[in-house]
Amino acid sequence: MHPKGRLIVYYLTQLLPQILLILVIFLSLGRNLLPNGNMFLFHDQTQYARIIEFSQALKQLHIPPISAQEFNFGIGYPIFLFYAPLAYWITSIFYLLGIGIIEVVKISFLLSMIVAALGMYSWLSSRYSKLASWMGALLFVSSPWFASEIFVRGNIATTWFLALAPWSLWALTKTKKYTVIKSLIICATLVTHNALSLLWIPVLLFYSVLEYHKHRRYRLFLVISSIIMTSFFWVPALLQLKYTYASEIARLTVYRDHFLCINQIWSTAYWGFGGSTKGCIADGMSFMLGKLQLILALMGIVIGPFFIKRRLGIFTDGLIVFVTIFLTTYDAQLLWAIFSPIQVVQFPWRLLSISLVFISALVAATFQSIIEESQIIAARDRLNINKPYKKFVRIITNLLPHMVTSRFRDAHIPSLHSIFIMSLCIVVLVGVSVSSTKFFFGKEISIDQMRRQFASIKYISHQAAYDVPEYVPKTVNYAYWQQFRSIEPNMTEITSLEKQFNKFQPNNNLQLAGTLLSIIALGFVIICLR
Repeated sequence: MHPKGRLIVYYLTQLLPQILLILVIFLSLGRNLLPNGNMFLFHDQTQYARIIEFSQALKQLHIPPISAQEFNFGIGYPIFLFYAPLAYWITSIFYLLGIGIIEVVKISFLLSMIVAALGMYSWLSSRYSKLASWMGALLFVSSPWFASEIFVRGNIATTWFLALAPWSLWALTKTKKYTVIKSLIICATLVTHNALSLLWIPVLLFYSVLEYHKHRRYRLFLVISSIIMTSFFWVPALLQLKYTYASEIARLTVYRDHFLCINQIWSTAYWGFGGSTKGCIADGMSFMLGKLQLILALMGIVIGPFFIKRRLGIFTDGLIVFVTIFLTTYDAQLLWAIFSPIQVVQFPWRLLSISLVFISALVAATFQSIIEESQIIAARDRLNINKPYKKFVRIITNLLPHMVTSRFRDAHIPSLHSIFIMSLCIVVLVGVSVSSTKFFFGKEISIDQMRRQFASIKYISHQAAYDVPEYVPKTVNYAYWQQFRSIEPNMTEITSLEKQFNKFQPNNNLQLAGTLLSIIALGFVIICLR
């Protein structure tokens, strides 16, 4: 074979697990995200309007975007000052390339699944074999919770958090290599979704200290520097949030009404597209993490420490899973009452996204345990089946036509261990296809109807701001503004509203201070941590 051909074959072989993950997503899990003439309904109906307005701000070189100019009857609305921007940066790039808004949303969801699978595989590969890592990544993106985030909730920011969270853990595994890239990945993860990013900070700090014996100080400085690098967003957002009605609106959502019963994480009566309500039986949406995922994760906790040398990783993953799942249940109400800052999350079940990341790591630990133990059993022939297997292969070979046997006589006969692992993988893949793929669908309507309802000029101008009312400045008479949710204001009323909104002006000094802090932190990473 030509040297170039060998090189291509080599790289394809190395990238085969990633290629197979992408194929599974395209052909199975993400097939309803491919162009098909329809779109699915989801909870966060303002996504289209946000992307359009974010793209328009970029086109006008308003960087970073602060206000959705056409929201609120063309007065403008400072939503981008307070809402984590990364998912909209990524999605808006496709919209600026001329792709239709509906297709852009589908592409963003599909791409987030691919990035999530590759990130999980990359992180797990630093701890386990390629096959175990591949299984962990597959069961991560095939979880019903991942499907719920896309096809029920439709929150682009949440799905991109799930996509980048494994990459931020991968960034902590490579000691003093690609430091700048790693810090940028962690920084990007922390500006993806407001609530989940804040929850992810203590997880990263805990993980960086407890997971590794060596270079703890380096990893801790890397995480802290990356957190400071997010100052360009968090400093102006957090320090100016008090000038909006965000806290008042947040208190309208009673966090106590959105705890779960443990059985909801295991199963659901039906796959619904409604919302979260009080109690354990009236919720209109599912909170399942996946039966296969939970069973394999539990096996990883039980058998992993006996077969895997790096037990600390299993204990760390298991502890994070236990704590995050516990905090979603009604049994954790006292903790939420004591540690009141966590109430900003509003919905305790948001912690399931963090649980899923580490459940997938425990799944990989299970497969790693099975692979290692089956290798030992096969090598030592503890079950006394190697000889019968070879005899069986010879019998099958003798039954085949002479032309076939002579042609493949020198071919390598797979070991019994390889056959077992291959069969196990096929069973799991079929199980995922049967049990999980059925959740990756939504309530479909035509693309034209979706555009008219949620991407039209009228919706963007008259309705979108009312669907995210928490960012109304306190300079505005909130009750007066709310009356125009159903009644279109005349020019005099629009002028009055405009004066009230214009009294709130983003503090450019805070923006400058946050940007300088980000630059200083990046400089520290480049100079001191490389």
